[in-house]
Amino acid sequence: MATPAGLDASAKATQRVPPSSEDAERGVLGSALLDASRVIDLCISRQITSESFYVQWHRVLFEQLVSMQNEGPPVDLLTVSQRLRDLSLLDQVGGNAYLEKLIDGTPTAAHAEYYIDIVRQKHLLRAIIDRSREAIDACYSGEDDAGLRATAYATGWRHPSIRAARCSRMAASPSTVLQSRSLIGASCHRVDRQVPRAMMNER
Repeated sequence: MATPAGLDASAKATQRVPPSSEDAERGVLGSALLDASRVIDLCISRQITSESFYVQWHRVLFEQLVSMQNEGPPVDLLTVSQRLRDLSLLDQVGGNAYLEKLIDGTPTAAHAEYYIDIVRQKHLLRAIIDRSREAIDACYSGEDDAGLRATAYATGWRHPSIRAARCSRMAASPSTVLQSRSLIGASCHRVDRQVPRAMMNER
């Protein structure tokens, strides 16, 4: 029996690897190890969090870098390594060898803003995919009427991850940011207009 084209496309979509850039994530972390004060401040101003990273051990390392920066101790290869060892987290991030690899692979922290922008963009795309998947699953559940589902869909597009990416300032790739804002804003606007219209028709 032939598989419907729509189902086949849906199956392929679920098998796709979520948008991410391990190189950019390594660039951010390597830059932070080289110039923690400047790079961590940049990350905070761009609203980068541990969730912005796709690789799990990158999340763990970033959390500790931010904690150390906030607490005041110097942040460098030796102090970070000791911190992770004390917390039994060193092996989770790949050991000293991986920390050294991050530094060796980042010749300068001057490009940190570029790496941060890529990490932010990939996180935004994953957030859009997550909200879209939630909307699709909700539609198939069939528990509520279409008007309520549309309202929930519009609310989902205002998730903090997406709203933050739309509203915060980004120095790099302004055209990409404007395109993302236009796409999300147009989606919300269409849904906001369609919800009352659908409810009027139901009456």
